[in-house]
Amino acid sequence: MAVLGAGALAIAAVLTGDALVLAETSSPAVLRRVALPGPAVALFAAPDGRVLLPLAGSDETVVVSASGAAERWPGRVFPVFFDEIDRMHVLFPELLLVMSYPERLPLLRVPIAGLPAPWRAASSANGLLVVACAPPAERRLVLVVAEPGVLQRPVALAGEPRSV
Repeated sequence: MAVLGAGALAIAAVLTGDALVLAETSSPAVLRRVALPGPAVALFAAPDGRVLLPLAGSDETVVVSASGAAERWPGRVFPVFFDEIDRMHVLFPELLLVMSYPERLPLLRVPIAGLPAPWRAASSANGLLVVACAPPAERRLVLVVAEPGVLQRPVALAGEPRSV
């Protein structure tokens, strides 16, 4: 679940098995239900109020606006947003890519040695530090400074990473 907006009107975005449900939180009331073309693996709230849903069964991402309008982007995008609303981090195997949002133009590439497939990720508010978890069985995460050639530090975990 993600909460979009602040103040008097906040909208909760809830991922169900086959749909995205947008609910107004103060009433509370369901505003709309958006059917998805297949199950999504995650839900990301963008600074502009859109919700990004990478699909499990196909290499694409569904993008839903607060009005319920949906579009499909090619590629499975797992974005990490921070205080620069026109930027996002996207993690790929062994690569952190800083991209423009929503255009998805690459701005900066930071290689990440030894991160075969990112499982979970989070960013500091200013976007400088990114924490990327390896798949659960590996029980580790990598701290990455979003600048080429700067700090990258693996950290062993006692258990499987579930949330960052």
